[in-house]
Amino acid sequence: MASTTNAQARSDSTIPRPTHSDLVTYPALPHALPFRTIFGEYFVRRPRDLAKVTARILTPDAPAPVGNSECHDFNRDQWAHLQQAIDNSEVAYRDLAAKKETLAALPVTLPAAAEKNQRQINQLVRDIELS
Repeated sequence: MASTTNAQARSDSTIPRPTHSDLVTYPALPHALPFRTIFGEYFVRRPRDLAKVTARILTPDAPAPVGNSECHDFNRDQWAHLQQAIDNSEVAYRDLAAKKETLAALPVTLPAAAEKNQRQINQLVRDIELS
């Protein structure tokens, strides 16, 4: 019995446990990149690298750090800026999806109506030429 318990203990210890990064997965709109999840994972796994990249974007005129000479910590302003950019992206994807729905809801008769109008215009042009 003891060997079964030890075997169970060994197998239980090899079961992958959820990590903190498993908690930063967010839903995304269909056909949209899940930026919130991507940057959330980046923040959990490599916060200093994300801080360096974000600092270069926020202050493009500042000299780029060489190697690990500057140790950046991700601050609230950087996170707020990143969240705002992600929010803007999500709003743009929502707007695009809404516009696609609007276009899809347009009646299929538009080409037929345009063709009918073109025939009427052609007839009017012929009538004018005859007069």
